[in-house]
Amino acid sequence: MVLPITAAASSPSLPALPSAVLAQPRGLDPRLPRLTAVTASPLRLSPYPLSYTLRWPWYFHRPSIRNHTDLVALPRRVERAGVPAQRKLRLCAVGDIMVIQRDRVPRLDPALVSLLSSADLIVGTCEAAIARPDCDPAASYQFVFNMPAGFLRGILEQSGAPPERWVLSVANNHAGDCGPDGLASTVRYLRSLGVHPTGARIEGQPPFTVIEREGVRIGIAAWTQWFNLPEPRAWQHSEISSLPWRDLRAADRLDCLVGSSHWEYEWQHFPRAESRALARQLGNAGFDLIIGSHPHVLQPLEWIDRTLCAYSLGNFCSGIGPAWPARMCNVLSVELGTEGPDRGKVVGYEVHLFVQVDDGERVSLVPLDAAPEPLRTKIADRAAIVLPP
Repeated sequence: MVLPITAAASSPSLPALPSAVLAQPRGLDPRLPRLTAVTASPLRLSPYPLSYTLRWPWYFHRPSIRNHTDLVALPRRVERAGVPAQRKLRLCAVGDIMVIQRDRVPRLDPALVSLLSSADLIVGTCEAAIARPDCDPAASYQFVFNMPAGFLRGILEQSGAPPERWVLSVANNHAGDCGPDGLASTVRYLRSLGVHPTGARIEGQPPFTVIEREGVRIGIAAWTQWFNLPEPRAWQHSEISSLPWRDLRAADRLDCLVGSSHWEYEWQHFPRAESRALARQLGNAGFDLIIGSHPHVLQPLEWIDRTLCAYSLGNFCSGIGPAWPARMCNVLSVELGTEGPDRGKVVGYEVHLFVQVDDGERVSLVPLDAAPEPLRTKIADRAAIVLPP
């Protein structure tokens, strides 16, 4: 269930969505406004410094495996030693849910459905405004996205998990793609489904959503480092680092604090020094788990004391770009303790490798071992660099 939030709200001087956006009843058709995506040149849309913008087309086709900070990657699966026997909560994290050309809803393999349906909570990023109702078989996307409601609904309905188990971040560089009404439209629609949106600054609310599972109170915050087009009502990277997280955590009696960070540079398999520094700062501030998105490719995991940071899980589904590493659809399954000193702490994890397969007509998300060759071997080799078996 979702509990009332009593912690201090964001500064009243910052722009925010009206609190009425939270009043959307579940099951009520929010009457999506059929907004039109903004038209702009690719150069104007780039959120990056000019130096990276000029290199971006190269990485778009050939994602980089340069290890910028000599990070020693964690293995694909870890179970902490010495944890007493106890009931554990399973949190599954997925990457960016993006549009696919012709609005083809991907088919979820039974193995993926089994994994997702076993989760007590699923966290992901909705990387597009939801501002029109129906899928369009002629839809074509380049640099601005307007996700049809039917596309996301088709994914959620296949997942085997009820909408109440899903938490989706709306803080990302595409949050402003449908203009000033796009973010509100997205939040309203997610709430109408029963999904918990996070990452939007809302009047009178702190920067996280609180959910309780098996008596464990979990706060999920989300923010973005980048905007292609302005959307100041989404929580931003620069604001997050200065918030009094330990005070906010104590005020809401949180057992676990999760951060969904839309950060880093696209098409990079290893994080940069500034991302690792922020992860350490947030770990020291009280976060138990940090889940990264935006690079569209897999990045390593790192322990920061008892905080687990997954710098990027890549895409959950995407129809953007020709690079084969973007077809890696990874699911991070995290076990959270429920008792004693392990309550709300990460006591184990495993990264499950899935692949997006597109035969031209149908898109499917399948386990790595079911992917066709040579894609299967290429992805297995690349995953071994970033996450050793």
